[in-house]
Amino acid sequence: DFVPDYGPGEPLFKVIVLEPDHCLVYLSIRQPSANWTWPQPDNPLPANALALSWTLLLEETTAGQSRLYIRLRGKSQGQHASLGLFLIGGWIDYLTIVLMFAGLKQRLRETATPRI
Repeated sequence: DFVPDYGPGEPLFKVIVLEPDHCLVYLSIRQPSANWTWPQPDNPLPANALALSWTLLLEETTAGQSRLYIRLRGKSQGQHASLGLFLIGGWIDYLTIVLMFAGLKQRLRETATPRI
């Protein structure tokens, strides 16, 4: 499945690993010269592409508790391979993760079973 992402153009993430209740891995290859969309199949990794992977891993730590690990990796070539791109992108992703965790925390509070 493809999942829309934010950013310029029409970027998409593709689900490449799905292990329910444990792991979700997305991959995105974005070609700036083609409105930040996936490259054509005949050229799977153009020289100017931006490649990203995003992993969400849930690990049970003790009975009834889990830890969520998040890893974002990126690689860029050509004119978009600047340190500034990754610094700005890093801050944007940090804010995204902060907001995502705030939403998860709220949902957990709403669905938590009251302890007696």
